[in-house]
Amino acid sequence: MANKPVKETSVYSEKNPRGYHWIKIWNSEKVSGKYSFSIAFGSGVVGAIPGMTEDAPYQFGCFDTPDEAITAAKSVVTN
Repeated sequence: MANKPVKETSVYSEKNPRGYHWIKIWNSEKVSGKYSFSIAFGSGVVGAIPGMTEDAPYQFGCFDTPDEAITAAKSVVTN
């Protein structure tokens, strides 16, 4: 069975890159029972988010709930 996102949403950013950013919440690959997020813009994954690691290169963070992960991802996009 393929790994599927737990939740998905989008947020619009007025700063560059301007437009909709697609946020996916995943079960953390690092810590069981925790959640992380990925951000995509257009057809690609947004890279260079501090804290990304080689074992989960496109996932960031370790959050207790999916909603906490969404809040953090939205903050990355809009700040």
